[in-house]
Amino acid sequence: MQYTPFSIYHEEQPWLPFSEMILDWEDSFHELMLNDHIRMQAYERAIKKAVRPGDTVLDLGTGTGILSQWALEAGASHVYAIEMDAAILERAIERISQLGFASRFTPFNCLSYDVVLPEKVDVLISEIIGNMADNEDFQPVLNDAFARFLKPSGQAIPYAVSSYITPISSNKAYSHIREAL
Repeated sequence: MQYTPFSIYHEEQPWLPFSEMILDWEDSFHELMLNDHIRMQAYERAIKKAVRPGDTVLDLGTGTGILSQWALEAGASHVYAIEMDAAILERAIERISQLGFASRFTPFNCLSYDVVLPEKVDVLISEIIGNMADNEDFQPVLNDAFARFLKPSGQAIPYAVSSYITPISSNKAYSHIREAL
């Protein structure tokens, strides 16, 4: 694993949940999620429980490729990876290649709506929920993916998501968001 077991959050650190800004996210956004020990442990456990040797997997919103890596380590015969950000997808390709899984990994650099897979998959992994559970407009994307890519008996990780919001007041966050708009 290439994440640390702790995370450093900064007071009043806003992460905008606007779908339109996906390609503007810096590496620090990915690092924030990768360093969320609870989140990453939950994903790893779920993937290694769901993926069986010989399964085909779709990693939707591949990012750095860590979820694809875990699926391949669990015995997936093939992982299809869809990622919009070409630079971060290159990191995933590099990670998977260095681990010796390149022949079982097919990356797509585009929107999932534009992808046609050669087969339906046993497990669909998605991390397009971001830090607010709808950063990347995931509902229509996942509804399409379930219908087109997932076998009827297939599993999805995550299967459900809940968000809890606590109202706060932060002058620093407000001014940061206002500047971004």
